[in-house]
Amino acid sequence: MADYYTQFSGSIDDLTAEEIAWVRKELTPPLEREEYNPGAEAFLQQWLKDHNLNDPAEHEYWPRFDWSLDGDGLWIYSDEDGCIDHVGIFVRRFLSLWRPAAVFSLTWADTCSKLRTGAFSGGWLVVSKDEIVYGNAYCEAEQAAQALKTGDFKL
Repeated sequence: MADYYTQFSGSIDDLTAEEIAWVRKELTPPLEREEYNPGAEAFLQQWLKDHNLNDPAEHEYWPRFDWSLDGDGLWIYSDEDGCIDHVGIFVRRFLSLWRPAAVFSLTWADTCSKLRTGAFSGGWLVVSKDEIVYGNAYCEAEQAAQALKTGDFKL
């Protein structure tokens, strides 16, 4: 049996006190927030809509990455099973509200505890206030291989 991991580490620096307060609230799971009342379906539906999440159970796992505030910086990381989608959603909401001209980037590694063919990859995430863009190393390597075969490869 093998264990699979998605690992990454990134930060948002120079946070103001107001941004730190927002980060703490935003990264608190919705069922643990002060404004949540048991049975408040409208609250959860609005939360899912605000976060562009379609699966009603998704709120139970928010956020699926680790985070830590250190001084005026936010460390976003995962050493096991982080969710790149959740990072993108969070960062886009942050940039939209606080830093609309900024762009955030992060790379990740997909690893495995056993040396299995095809089990290692990774990718990149770039976020602005308007877009979340992903790239996957395994897929891009396959595309490059096809381009080399056809003579269409360009850097």
